[in-house]
Amino acid sequence: MKFHQAEQEAHEASQCVVAERRRQIAADALLVNEEAICDWCQQKVKKRKLLDHQEDECPERERPCPNAVNGCKEWVPVGKFDEHLRTDCSVTVERNTLAARAREKNSPVTCPECGVVVRLRHLERHFRDECVSRVVPCKNAAHGCKARLRWRDRHLHEDFMSLSKDRSIIEFKTGGDAYIALSNSTSQAPSPLSVDLPPPWTAEYFVWMVDAEEEILSLHKSSLGLMETVVVNTRENEQWQAKSDACKKKLKELKHKRKRKANDKTGTHLSGEEMSSAAKQLAEEFNDAENGLLATRKEIALARGWIEINLLEAKRILDTDVTDEESKQTLAAAIADQAAQLLQERTLLVQLLPEADRALLGDLEAWVKQLTSGSPSNESKAERQRKAAEQNSLLKKRSEFQAQLDALDPDDADTPRLQRRYEREIAKVDAKLALVSENKPTQLLERCGRHIIASSARNVISLVAGPNGEISFFRPSGAKAARAVNFNVRLERNRWNHVALSAGVKELSVFLNGELKSIRRGVFDLPMSRLGAQEQAESFQGFVLEVRYWKECRTVQQLQQHAASILHVAKCKTLLGYWTFEEGMGDLVDDMALKLPRSACFGTDWVLFDTPEVRRRFGVPPTPSLRDQTCCVVNQKLKLLAQRARDRELDAVPCRQHCEQVVAFRQLERHHRVECVHRLVVCKEVGCERVFRWSSEAQHLHQDCARHLYRDELVRRYHDKRELVECILNCAQLVQRRFMPLHCHSQCVNRLVTCPWTDCGETIVAKSLTRHLKRECRSQSKEGEMLMVDKARRRQKAKEAAEQEEEQGKC
Repeated sequence: MKFHQAEQEAHEASQCVVAERRRQIAADALLVNEEAICDWCQQKVKKRKLLDHQEDECPERERPCPNAVNGCKEWVPVGKFDEHLRTDCSVTVERNTLAARAREKNSPVTCPECGVVVRLRHLERHFRDECVSRVVPCKNAAHGCKARLRWRDRHLHEDFMSLSKDRSIIEFKTGGDAYIALSNSTSQAPSPLSVDLPPPWTAEYFVWMVDAEEEILSLHKSSLGLMETVVVNTRENEQWQAKSDACKKKLKELKHKRKRKANDKTGTHLSGEEMSSAAKQLAEEFNDAENGLLATRKEIALARGWIEINLLEAKRILDTDVTDEESKQTLAAAIADQAAQLLQERTLLVQLLPEADRALLGDLEAWVKQLTSGSPSNESKAERQRKAAEQNSLLKKRSEFQAQLDALDPDDADTPRLQRRYEREIAKVDAKLALVSENKPTQLLERCGRHIIASSARNVISLVAGPNGEISFFRPSGAKAARAVNFNVRLERNRWNHVALSAGVKELSVFLNGELKSIRRGVFDLPMSRLGAQEQAESFQGFVLEVRYWKECRTVQQLQQHAASILHVAKCKTLLGYWTFEEGMGDLVDDMALKLPRSACFGTDWVLFDTPEVRRRFGVPPTPSLRDQTCCVVNQKLKLLAQRARDRELDAVPCRQHCEQVVAFRQLERHHRVECVHRLVVCKEVGCERVFRWSSEAQHLHQDCARHLYRDELVRRYHDKRELVECILNCAQLVQRRFMPLHCHSQCVNRLVTCPWTDCGETIVAKSLTRHLKRECRSQSKEGEMLMVDKARRRQKAKEAAEQEEEQGKC
């Protein structure tokens, strides 16, 4: 700033900033060593060092957080850095959080599924990739398997070895004697199956009826055995009748002797004691004879009744189930052979049975015709209905007496008296039944059809009953409702039949193969004692795959939905019994529902699906195996396809090229290409290239193949030239045809040759040439040559003689 020098002092005193500052510094210099208190930390410091203190030493001076470079934006007193870093620093807090999280992730935890200890950070990966209890899809999911299961159980679902055991079915043998006892009658404890199941209930049976031919032969064989019973009892009846007549004759004689006087001098009069003894013995013999007559008549009537029933049933099966004429002829031959074999084994039947009756045993139709040839009944329909009603009433009364007889207490003192009374009443009812039913035995009146699939002491389910062989339900004779209820449903043979009976409170429905066939009103109890029947020749005959009992009336939709599927026992609350017959061995079968005890089998056998013949006969079972419920459906299909392929390879099939040979399917391709007489082959002659059937090879080679014909011609020519033939000049020498010209020209002794001396020129036979030269040749050259030869020989001899003399002279 510029101003006059005179104003300099005034300027410095009032206006000059530098002078003011200088004066301030001089004033402050006087106070620099005074102690002052820091406004921040309240410490005493020299005033001159206060700024330095506040800048460099004061613990309360604020500085950026040491983690400012990492993101913390706070200014913190220097003395509170540690506390800030521990508590408030965002970077440290976040870092501690991350560290805690890292420690947590690295902490060991136990897998809640498999129990393995893993780090928390690896738990998700463990669940996804390593845990043996993780849920994974089946390896065949891409092929249609929808199962999801734990990884540790995959071998149970996917392993083919779990499918190695073959399915089994139980066979009720032909003859009708096989059954399965569902209730143990030998046990002292009351069985839950001792009482039939009241409605509602449902019973399902998967059955295969025995073949018609086999059942007819069985019925015929049974009839032959019963025929022997008839013949034997007829002879015994005649013997008892003769004994009875003898007793009557003796009785008359005894009465005659009793009337004679005591002074009879003939000595034939008997005393009172002798008369009483003889009468007593005669009464015992007569009683035995009458009992024997009654027993044999009952046996004869029962056997004849069974014979009629068996033969009529066999004729019905023949007419309805055997439709092929060739099969009928084969069956007729088998029946004749069976009758002939039985007559050969049982000589007693041959001795007692007339020849005319023996001839009928081998002809089913003639035998049935003889049984049904009686005159038809002239009774009206009303009369027949009256007799049927009376018969049912008597059967009901007999059933009541029999129930009272069975209910008697053996320890009661009145039991013998009541037993005799009930037996007399039953005998009276039987006598009345004999009058009403034309002496038909009571056992035949109370029969419940054939092929009984379920039975008890009160109720019976028969698959074949009535004149048409239909499903029927039989109730006790004493019941108020009808005893026999027919459903007008017949089973087919040579196939699996799914028979279901569903009982409601007031009706019973019958389903066949998922279709409603018939409904009958009434109250029906499910027989729970046996599968089959204990009565002889009445039980089911065939094969059973599964049996299911339910404590509910199932609808047609439920039956169709679960018919071809495995039942999940835990989910089926109303399932009472579930027999799959997969044991395959032994005499006991188990209820897979685990609600009923083990059941004993009598007269049954097991059939396994382990051979192509069985699988070909029964096909694919209509229900899957319970053992396979955890197995992959794709593996099951693969197993089925593999079995079919193996069975197909073993099948005997006719040749497709119609050579009338039957070969295994696996050998069919080789047969077509290598063995079949009608296979196509290529001509082996070079250059022919014709294709023909091997069976016509000879025709082709001898008629059509030019190459073969030409080669045969060359061969013929070859052998023709080398054939030995007689010389055409008759020289008795055999010569090959090809050498014949050479032989005739140069070798044959009968050839013509010219004299070797040209001046002779005569033609002569070769074998006479020597003789000609010696005797007949007229050649002058020959004679001159012979003279020269003679002279030479003489000279030679003379020379040799001279040499000899010379040698002798020297000696």
